Amino acid sequence: TQNSEGAKFCIGCGSPLEQTQTNNQNMNQMAQTTMPNQNQNMQTTMPNQNQQPIYNNTGMYNNGRITGYIQGFNPFLFLVQAFLKPVKRFKEKASDIIEPKNSLVLGAIVTVLSVILSLISKILSTVHVSSIYSETSWNWEALNDFPWFKTIGKDFLLIAGIIFGVALIFYLAGLILKKDTNYLKMVSIASVAFIPTSLGLYLLGPILGMLWYQFEIIFPIIGICYSIVILSTLVNTEIQLEKDQKIYFNFICYAIIFVILYFVIYQMTIGSAIDQINSSYSSMF
Repeated sequence: TQNSEGAKFCIGCGSPLEQTQTNNQNMNQMAQTTMPNQNQNMQTTMPNQNQQPIYNNTGMYNNGRITGYIQGFNPFLFLVQAFLKPVKRFKEKASDIIEPKNSLVLGAIVTVLSVILSLISKILSTVHVSSIYSETSWNWEALNDFPWFKTIGKDFLLIAGIIFGVALIFYLAGLILKKDTNYLKMVSIASVAFIPTSLGLYLLGPILGMLWYQFEIIFPIIGICYSIVILSTLVNTEIQLEKDQKIYFNFICYAIIFVILYFVIYQMTIGSAIDQINSSYSSMF
């Protein structure tokens, strides 16, 4: 990892740099003393086994050989840790999440996983048959007419649009206030913030709703609330605002988001209802 001059610890792995520089100097001196004598045993040029391993940009050098690689940016591990401790992880990985590749990978992972969870929940709601007069049953034959490609494509566009659209709204709002913001970092923030909504809306709600129908409403609300907390905390940490500015900034951004979501969901609901009416009307004739 490229560190600033005079740094005592590596910002990537936390290893002390002074010890690394000393070890590198010792190895260079040992290598220079052993080069003239080619018949000398190569083991004399290797560090002592009790000596601390030496890190560089490519891996870990220990006892004369590469024994491992420094762990780079792991998007799956980052999403899990950021879900539990968002502020801490974003501060630790600030230099990684602003890279285009990492930011787009985070958005793609959350989008794909959310689409998969949404597809599972819709499959369960399609085949799950429940009645107050009979026991719960499963009608797997209903999947024969399930619109796979249409459902996947619609969910993918909706979820990706939410993640990248929310990031764009907060990014533009930051620019209006003349704050130094980064759109790719906003994409990473929106990706992590969408995880609770995805779990509550597509996983916990539908599954636990089979046990008690109220869970199908409770868990999505809990997930959305936690997403708002994560999004607000990370955005306010990124965009330093005064108390009054912070209130108006969040209010305007969330108002825009909810208005857009309302019209999108309304159009999708009306469109779905019209399709059902047309299909039922055509079946009658």
